Amino acid sequence: MELLKKTARLTLAVAAVALLLAVAVSADSGLVQANGGLNFRTGPGMNHGILCVIPNGTVISVDGAEDGWIRAEYNGMSGFVSAQYIAIRKDSTDRSGVHIDRTANQSKGEEIVAFAKQYLGYRYKWGGSSPATGFDCSGFTSYVYSQFGYGLNRTAAGQTSNGVAVSRDELIPGDLVMFSNSSGSYGHVGIYVGDGNFIHSVQTGTPVSISSLTTGSYSRRLTAARRIVQ
Repeated sequence: MELLKKTARLTLAVAAVALLLAVAVSADSGLVQANGGLNFRTGPGMNHGILCVIPNGTVISVDGAEDGWIRAEYNGMSGFVSAQYIAIRKDSTDRSGVHIDRTANQSKGEEIVAFAKQYLGYRYKWGGSSPATGFDCSGFTSYVYSQFGYGLNRTAAGQTSNGVAVSRDELIPGDLVMFSNSSGSYGHVGIYVGDGNFIHSVQTGTPVSISSLTTGSYSRRLTAARRIVQ
């Protein structure tokens, strides 16, 4: 009986060691998505000094967040970057040192939203559909989606035939949201970012911005939503 107990304990110990060896060591990284680079600051706020400017497209190590700012490591320095311009990626390395990319765990819609946010503040330009010229509303959505291999129709009305229809209650990040104009037709479009908000190229004099879908005129004028990523 004692031998059986010892054998059972040994079996459990071996299983526990095997489980520990199989577990990946996880870490988060972030992709900088800021045209012209991202300020790397000494603290979480615009009032803190700039250590350097991190180039657009750089992958940095991240370690938590604080009031809209992300603690990060870059070039041996510790500091903070604005969360608005970082796409968080889940990475890991297994015990053999093999890198495992966990980016697939982030939905494509969230990737699209993160990409779109780098154009916050870009000017509105009627007929524009590129960062160089500025964007009108449908030019902005078509440009963003084109960077992920999706072709959208060029007008807000035309984009109501892209993808599949979803209700307001079904919205997830990356869905297109369409709005009626004074004549009752589709006159405006943006991309849902989550938490009741969407990003869009607003109008002449107002650049690419994030607005609320839950209050104000946009809430009343929302008439359609389309899911492009399925």
